[in-house]
Amino acid sequence: MGHVVDAGASHFLQSAEPVRLLFLDPAMPIARGWRGISGGNACELAPLQVQQLEARLQQWIHAKGGGTNDPLSAGTREQALAEWLSSKLDQPLRACDAAQVLGLSEGRFLHWFTQVHGLPFRPYVRWLRLQKALRCLAEGATLTAAAYASGFSDSAHLSRSFAASFGIAPRGLQRVRIRLSKSAGPDLKGFLSS
Repeated sequence: MGHVVDAGASHFLQSAEPVRLLFLDPAMPIARGWRGISGGNACELAPLQVQQLEARLQQWIHAKGGGTNDPLSAGTREQALAEWLSSKLDQPLRACDAAQVLGLSEGRFLHWFTQVHGLPFRPYVRWLRLQKALRCLAEGATLTAAAYASGFSDSAHLSRSFAASFGIAPRGLQRVRIRLSKSAGPDLKGFLSS
């Protein structure tokens, strides 16, 4: 069983069993074709649609892991960038600064980044910030502390970004038990294997 909930659509989730959630940023190529399927709200997917989504995710994961002759996609560059981003999430992040860390022009960096991650730089950074804020909230931080620790200007900015991405306010998460993986980036492999 699966459901599609458009970003920003208000919804409520209740389950006695663990639930797998997959958030697709509209800027991701994998999200094409799923945008607007629920007409701005939520809808249940047919079993065939769930199979198609999982097949497309598998294709995207395999394409992300290879399929390029570009020497810039070496794991060392990706690791260096991941470490730099992680250390700077509470500060303003610009693509030109990230490019400089890797010794690339900004244009070349943006092309490489989107090719490797399947998502442009700014939405990816927003995802990392939302994930860090979620970790802070799961550890008991206040909304304000989570906002500042993850690079949002204030708790209202975090709340707006969170609701726009997930369709729920972060305040409601203080009443639920959250279990997060240790990875810094979106973990689609974990989604498919659980």
